[in-house]
Amino acid sequence: MTKEFWDNRFNTEEFVFGTEASEFVKKHANYLTPNSKIFVPGDGEGRNSCYLASLGHHVYATDFSEIAIEKAKKLCAEKNSDVTFEVMNIFDWEPEAEEYDAIIAIFIQFAPPEERNKLFAKFKKALKPDGLIMLHGYSPKQLQFLTGGPKAIENLYTKDLLRHDFAEFDMLQLEEYDAHLEEGHAHKGPSALIDMVARKDDWQY
Repeated sequence: MTKEFWDNRFNTEEFVFGTEASEFVKKHANYLTPNSKIFVPGDGEGRNSCYLASLGHHVYATDFSEIAIEKAKKLCAEKNSDVTFEVMNIFDWEPEAEEYDAIIAIFIQFAPPEERNKLFAKFKKALKPDGLIMLHGYSPKQLQFLTGGPKAIENLYTKDLLRHDFAEFDMLQLEEYDAHLEEGHAHKGPSALIDMVARKDDWQY
């Protein structure tokens, strides 16, 4: 999807995905060590990064859309959360090695498998030994609900896919389930979700 698509989507006074952090982030924030350095790619209007910063973490967040980033900055100002934001196409990102304690990626499923594999490789490079990768997204069953997310089945996560792609990680949490989302007007209604929390084994790297 193009930058123009995302700019148009976020070009409204309303927060498209709401202002509250994902329930996934709230539920799994206890995995994070105090004062973690966290990368949050594709965080749109900032709901997750603002929340994580409010917990005392050092948060760097990106989005493709300048309009989304401006809204995110305003949201964090209202919540007294200090986040470093950057407008970025995540697929152009060139990470430093072993920079982050955690990478938290929420609903970033608009890449075909080849591009997703490249992105996952960058996540692995950017994580410190013992760092956490936390993914939250839609499973293929979401195509029955059509309440958000991509329409291409190959973009959706399965447990087998994530086990394979993060086989060298210590899998702490991997769950598929149905839930009713109320995250703005873009994520609203019954949804087929998948959660993963995995730790980078330091002996592997």
